[in-house]
Amino acid sequence: MNLSTPASLKDIESIGATEWFEELKTSQTEFEKVYNSKIDTESAIDLPLMKEASDRITKYLKAWLSYIGINAELDSVKYGAVSDQIDEIITEIVTIVHARETRKGDAPKKSEEAAV
Repeated sequence: MNLSTPASLKDIESIGATEWFEELKTSQTEFEKVYNSKIDTESAIDLPLMKEASDRITKYLKAWLSYIGINAELDSVKYGAVSDQIDEIITEIVTIVHARETRKGDAPKKSEEAAV
């Protein structure tokens, strides 16, 4: 409910909370200023679009993985450890992604949340 209506203000005054209410409004205004400033600051950051960044990363990553893979086959002593480490990193990433997808699948649906 709107606490700034005349009836609400009268009720607030009757319980002696006028000063607290004014402090609350001031705090809310200050919070909104800080929050909007943060949004403006973050909005101004020129991040590459996800598709653009993904395409660029994929292009270079595929070439790099192919290079390591071929060299690991040709010289396993020199490149074998690097290839093994890359496999470990990929396994960790896939595990994390799989866990997140599992959590998303286990999350209650919107209609179930509304029923509660």
